[in-house]
Amino acid sequence: MLENATYSILSPEGFASIIWKDASRADEAVKLMKVTAQELYELGVIERIICEDEPAEEESLEEIAKIIDKHMREFFHSCADKTPEEIMQQRQKRFREI
Repeated sequence: MLENATYSILSPEGFASIIWKDASRADEAVKLMKVTAQELYELGVIERIICEDEPAEEESLEEIAKIIDKHMREFFHSCADKTPEEIMQQRQKRFREI
């Protein structure tokens, strides 16, 4: 995951609406949701944080894509000797421990 990215299946406003019935508490909700790369790494949800040497802007997208491609290739190479079932079992085990 890129270091400045966030990931969530629900917006902070949606989370606040569900938990507190008050979407205006989105700032409070985002702190509970753990959506940053560092938080997700510490939780074990992601395997790696990809450093961003420059901000993600239209001019830098091609370079960022190359960096992501490099890290994805390294990941796929590290999984090359595993069966799909082994990868699935490893991930299921990891997410059960979270």
